[in-house]
Amino acid sequence: MTFLPYGWKTWAISGVLFIFCSFLFAAGGDLGRLPLLKNESFSTRRQGYFLYSILSFILILLAIAALIHVPAEGGLSAGGERSLMKECNCVNISPTNASGSNQSLDGQEGRLRASILSPGNVRTFPRGEPLLFEASASKEEPLSYLWQSSLDGVIGSVEKFESSNLSPGWHIITLTVTNSANASATDTIELGIAEPWVCGNVHPRPKYYPVDTPCQEIWPNATSPCQEFEVCHPDLDYIVAEAVDCCDGTPRPGSDCAYACANAKGDKKKCRGLYIIRAFGPEARYMQGYALFKACCSGYPECTRTCGVSLAGTCAFREGFNENVTNLSCRPAEWGPSAWRSDTNMSQNSAVLGMFPTHATVNLLHTGVCIDYAAAVTALLRKAGYSRTEALSTASTGYDLPFLGNHPGHAYNLVLLPKEDKYYIVDTTGNGEGINLGGVPHYFWFTGCFLGQPVQIRVFDWWVGYCSKTEERSYNDAGDTRTPKMEKICGCS
Repeated sequence: MTFLPYGWKTWAISGVLFIFCSFLFAAGGDLGRLPLLKNESFSTRRQGYFLYSILSFILILLAIAALIHVPAEGGLSAGGERSLMKECNCVNISPTNASGSNQSLDGQEGRLRASILSPGNVRTFPRGEPLLFEASASKEEPLSYLWQSSLDGVIGSVEKFESSNLSPGWHIITLTVTNSANASATDTIELGIAEPWVCGNVHPRPKYYPVDTPCQEIWPNATSPCQEFEVCHPDLDYIVAEAVDCCDGTPRPGSDCAYACANAKGDKKKCRGLYIIRAFGPEARYMQGYALFKACCSGYPECTRTCGVSLAGTCAFREGFNENVTNLSCRPAEWGPSAWRSDTNMSQNSAVLGMFPTHATVNLLHTGVCIDYAAAVTALLRKAGYSRTEALSTASTGYDLPFLGNHPGHAYNLVLLPKEDKYYIVDTTGNGEGINLGGVPHYFWFTGCFLGQPVQIRVFDWWVGYCSKTEERSYNDAGDTRTPKMEKICGCS
């Protein structure tokens, strides 16, 4: 359905009514020939008018419902995803930075194998901290070892050693193992070295965090950007660890890992990014649904426009979510991280819009609105090795919705994948499509109130105006920056 022009943003209602009224106008007096209407009895004709009005209303509702709930975009079916899980073997995909060798992701070439046991992939450490580098030992034959850093050159030539003088930044660490027959195999990891103050006030220090963040703390003591994008929070490490496992070849259930493996073309960093996007998007692994109750508490139009202002300032529509959501309070005057006061007593927290601390959204509530999904994806991509210019949150200045009309805005992500020269718009809201590697996302899921009931709406790209209404500024834990020009965004040039 995305071939329709962008101007028809509210066609699900206005378009159907226009077509219906045009039909009535064209039919004119011929409608009087319908059964019951041509009867001379006024009582019979009145019954006929009433009957045909009811039928017309039902037809209009059915037409609108059919247009809103369009079948899913072409893609993987459930069976297709299972097939992809079976066929996709990450271990047989060549890794990034492997310069023409035939090794697999675990560094195996024939019977000779190179494997880095320590440090772990995508780990970040403070500059000056002694790091253990260890390769898997071979007891069958003598081997020579060569450890190289993309920033510092050769850093070691033995099976196991410590180093504390690596330069700050992201290193590609390559281990090359050679036997007496001069056959070799390699293994590669990414390693971050950050200044000691980065995430320095967090105890325990997280295993995964960006080297280029200004953040030193997490909620409740951090600055607002460092709470909204909690890149230093250790309780979010498990998501990055699962992404690393997936992309290093550890089998994981679900279509997110299969999709990431199949589309990463051997690039582990790209694989991690795609895994995180799909896991928050259609796989619904870490967040589920759309938090209409937050819109109600803050009095936003998706809650109040067609259901009445009486819902403003309430936590309506919390059914189907977890107990933490059920126990939230509502203080409409608050906004963002300041509305989150306790990780244990949910009644102290206000279910308003604005970004909660990332750990609260992901680990405690497991749901959110568009800005929450975007912040979670940004924070996790940053923790998984994406730089401050590669993972951003941004927003459109407004869009129209069926039933609800104009909406003040919509948040999503801009992500620069490895070896790409254009950003991708990523939209996981309500477990939407997430990413479309051929252009902008086709849709996201949105929930609004209509006639007193929550209604799930599939919002298409041409309603949102990704390429025409994106704000001039984007942001993450490092602050805000100018949004890339449209010609630098895939699907917008």
